[in-house]
Amino acid sequence: MSATPKSSATPSARVHVHSIKQRSTETVRAIEEWALPDELASCGKARQLVTTALLNWQVPGDDAVLVVSELVGNALVHGEGPVVLRLAHDGPLVRIEVRDTSSVLPYRHSVRENEVAGRGLLIVGELAADWGVVIGPGRCKTVWAELPV
Repeated sequence: MSATPKSSATPSARVHVHSIKQRSTETVRAIEEWALPDELASCGKARQLVTTALLNWQVPGDDAVLVVSELVGNALVHGEGPVVLRLAHDGPLVRIEVRDTSSVLPYRHSVRENEVAGRGLLIVGELAADWGVVIGPGRCKTVWAELPV
């Protein structure tokens, strides 16, 4: 199963949870959204999709690709159901949103030096200007991050 692209022309230990920041549609330059299969191979597909979108938008994106990989990986490993990846170029920011159907909130935790996993949200926190979680209707959440470009 492959990702399904959809284009649109409109627009501490615990993670903070708050509403999605409202942005004027006049400043949103581009939006892409993809439904990803609930399989680990979707991480690689997500990196490819985001790399291509950022190249098309002429936006640098190594940090964004890394954040996408971490957030999609977390959704696939710790979340449930289908995963939806949304990427928006909004003026000086790239916004990444990853939605799954689990209501379990992600959290950053202490990781010892010799552990091989558990650093994803620490990486996201270092690379992103801001990030958080939005609880949606039913059993779903969206983890988002905004990166300067």
